[in-house]
Amino acid sequence: MPSISGNREIKLFIPILLFIPTIFGALTAMVTLSIIRENISAISLGIGSVLLGITLDYSLHILTHYRNNNDVKQLYRDVTKSILMSSITTAVAFLCLLLLKSQALQDLGIFAAISVISTSVFALLIIPLFYKPKLQKDKLSKNFIEVIASYSFDKNKFIYISI
Repeated sequence: MPSISGNREIKLFIPILLFIPTIFGALTAMVTLSIIRENISAISLGIGSVLLGITLDYSLHILTHYRNNNDVKQLYRDVTKSILMSSITTAVAFLCLLLLKSQALQDLGIFAAISVISTSVFALLIIPLFYKPKLQKDKLSKNFIEVIASYSFDKNKFIYISI
């Protein structure tokens, strides 16, 4: 049986690492909601796919900053405020569902708010703990996404005029 190379292990490890804070955040929200409520609406738990997209961004944001910087202290200075403010504003938006008279939507608001905030905290703790970025000596080897992200679209007159 052929062994998996070190580079492939890293490529498999990163998506798993990105989902760990989201899973912990969802579990924290489910436990908290089960303590607060006797019955939990299936709608509130079914919204997990939407929350997956929202909360996965926190892990991606931290991972890309950490990969480009390599310094944990600088990483926390750069991203902590923005990650926490983003999660708090999203959680407050979901908590507005508590003003409705629907038990299912109230459960959804509580579940989503707790999930979003706890995922951002878990992402801030877990990503730097388990991911160790490589020191990149040359910036010449960029992947497809980095090439697109580094392109200056505002300097392209064709795109500027067409928009």
